[in-house]
Amino acid sequence: MNFHDVHQLVPAKGEKLTQFIDETELVLGIRFPTDYLNRASVLTLVDQRQVICGGAIVVLEPPFRSIRSIPTSNEVDYLSMAGQEDWAEINGVWLHTEKKSPYLSFTFWSHLISHLLRTSKQQFIFTFDNSNNRMGQVANVFQPEVLYSGRTIKLEGMKTDSDETIAAVNREVLSTAQELLERRGIGEAKPQEEEIIQRIKTHRIKGAVNSH
Repeated sequence: MNFHDVHQLVPAKGEKLTQFIDETELVLGIRFPTDYLNRASVLTLVDQRQVICGGAIVVLEPPFRSIRSIPTSNEVDYLSMAGQEDWAEINGVWLHTEKKSPYLSFTFWSHLISHLLRTSKQQFIFTFDNSNNRMGQVANVFQPEVLYSGRTIKLEGMKTDSDETIAAVNREVLSTAQELLERRGIGEAKPQEEEIIQRIKTHRIKGAVNSH
C-alpha cells in the first residue's frame, strides 16, 4: 500500500479545525489567533480513520508572524527588498508524539512540500524553537538561510517569549528535497542522494541577513 493511501494532508474545517487549534496549543504552547487562521491554509495530516496525526499552517500573504516576532527591523527590510509577494510562511508545524515515527515524518514532509510546491511562491519562511533538536535536524536537511536566531517577541496567543530560529528556503530547495524523499520512498540506492544533497546546498537563498 502506498503511504499516500494511508495518510492525507487535508484542509481543516469545522470540528477538525477546532481540534487542530486545541492540539496545537497543547503541543506548541501557542493558540494562534482567529484573524491569523482566517487568512491561512490550515492543514491536518489524518489517517484512514480521519484521526489527526499532525498539521501545519501556511500563510501566503504578509504580514507574517515569524517576521513580526523578530526584535529588530533588518529582516523586514530584507523581505521588502526581496518582494513580499514571492514569500509564504509555514507555521504551527507538529506531529503527534504518540504516533511519531520515521514513516509518519516521511509522509508528513512529503505531503507538505507537495502542497507548498503547488503554490506560486518562491521563498518560504519557517520558525522552530531552538530547544527542539528534532526540528533543528529536519531544518538542516533543507540548508536554510537563517534570518534571525535568538529571543523573539511574545505575540498574541503565546504564553511567553521564546528562543527561536527564523529561517527561509527557496522553491528550488524544496523541489530538490522532494526528489530526495521520493527516492527514499521507493527504496532507491543512497549513492544518488549525495548528488541531490549537494544540489540542495547550491539552491540556498542569496543575500539573507543574519542576526543574533
